[in-house]
Amino acid sequence: QAVMNGVLVDGVASLDSDAMTELDKPVTKKEVFDALMSMKSYKAPGPDGFQPIFFKLFWDDIGDDVWKFVKSAFDN
Repeated sequence: QAVMNGVLVDGVASLDSDAMTELDKPVTKKEVFDALMSMKSYKAPGPDGFQPIFFKLFWDDIGDDVWKFVKSAFDN
C-alpha cells in the first residue's frame, strides 16, 4: 500500500516525477492562446459577458493581459 504525505493512496492514480515537473512549469502565453483557439467561438458567455470570439478577435490587443490574468490564477 502506498502512502503519500501520511495519506493512504492505494488504488489512486498518481503522477510520475516527469508529469509533476510539467505541472510545476509556469503557464505560457502560447498555452493560453491555444486553449482559447480550441474553444467554440460563440459558446455561452462567461461571467464577464464575453464570448470566446471577442478574445480571439482582439488577441493582438489584449493577449498579454489575458495571459497575465490566467498566469496569476496558476501562480496564486
